[in-house]
Amino acid sequence: MMQPNPVPLYPVPPQAALPRNGLCTAALTTGLIGALLAIVPLLMVWASIPLGVLGLVFGLVGIGRVRRGQADRLGFAIAGLVLGVLALVLSTLWIAALAASTSTKPAASPTTAPVAAVAPATSSAAPTTTTATPTGPATSFGPGVHVVGTDILPGTYRTAGPTDGALPICYWAREKDTSGEFSSIIANDNAKGPTTVTIAATDGAFKTSGCQQWTKVN
Repeated sequence: MMQPNPVPLYPVPPQAALPRNGLCTAALTTGLIGALLAIVPLLMVWASIPLGVLGLVFGLVGIGRVRRGQADRLGFAIAGLVLGVLALVLSTLWIAALAASTSTKPAASPTTAPVAAVAPATSSAAPTTTTATPTGPATSFGPGVHVVGTDILPGTYRTAGPTDGALPICYWAREKDTSGEFSSIIANDNAKGPTTVTIAATDGAFKTSGCQQWTKVN
């Protein structure tokens, strides 16, 4: 009885490892989304920052894998790295612009400080206000907070400008009420010369400090 010839066994060649391109693709995706969100004013800036960081990190790791021969999508990794940096730069510019705009808003707050400083002047003008009370709202007044319709009449008033002092600035403000809140200001200004202001009947109060006498002209 004949024995079958044994089939010779040959070693199986090792299979080449598949490229690990996951981080290269992730770098491109996160960097692209982060850069697009950074273009939207302020609303998406806080989302673009972490995406930009991820795109930057994934891009660096992806480039490292390409150099070690573990991945082959170098273009994806570089694009993700560049877009991640772009997203961070745009987000930083938006945040800087926001900080600059908010820092300028409180600039009007120092104008309330002179009101406290000229408080003694209000007391000196008190006799004038007291004598004018029986005849109704005044048509001429000095520094202080004056209720429209009660202390003063609505209309157009004029002042010769700031009083003589170390800080020659005439501050005035038309206000909705006498709360003193920043949100109650309808209009205000720091005048350095003769100024004319029209006080509407719907205004709640008129605040002034550092100015010469206001006189109704119309």
